[in-house]
Parts: sequence; C-alpha cells; structure tokens
Amino acid sequence: MWGASYYYYYYYYYYYYYHFYYYYYFYYYYYYYYYYYYYYYYYDYYYYYYYYYYYYYYYYYYYYYYYYYYYYYYYYYYYYYYYYYYYYYYYYYYYYYYYY
Repeated sequence: MWGASYYYYYYYYYYYYYHFYYYYYFYYYYYYYYYYYYYYYYYDYYYYYYYYYYYYYYYYYYYYYYYYYYYYYYYYYYYYYYYYYYYYYYYYYYYYYYYY
C-alpha cells in the first residue's frame, strides 16, 4: 500500500514539476519573443521617424536654398537690365544732344 502511494506521489510530483518548468520556459520565451518584437518595432518606428525627419529637414533646406538662389538670380537679372537700359538711354540722349 505504501509502495503504490509512494509511486503515485512521485508520479504527480514529477508530473507537476516538469509541467511547471515547461510552462515557465514557455512563458519565458513568450515574453522574450514579444520583448524583442516590440523592441525592433519601436526601433523601426524611431528609425523611420528620424529618417523622415531628416528627409524633410534637408528637403526644406534645399527648398529655401534654391528659393534664395532664384531670388538672388532674379535680383541680379533685374539689376543687370536696369543697368543696361539706364546706359542705353544715357547714350541715346547723349547722342541726341550731341548731333541735334
């Protein structure tokens, strides 16, 4: 009688013992998996966040750069023709005054 109870005692003992560690490692790798899952998820999130941040940063940087460039070019162009017509009329009136 004691042998049978002794046998069943150790049977259930090892049964729950190994199942305890089975579920323990199961949940361990479960949380381990989701830990790295969310880790790389947020890593990619911040990676693309900074990627688009610098993308739009350089985008607006070059936008204002070319805006300034064309503004400067337009100003130079305007000044050049102003200068050109100024001397054109100057010599025109000079010629008119000299010959007439």
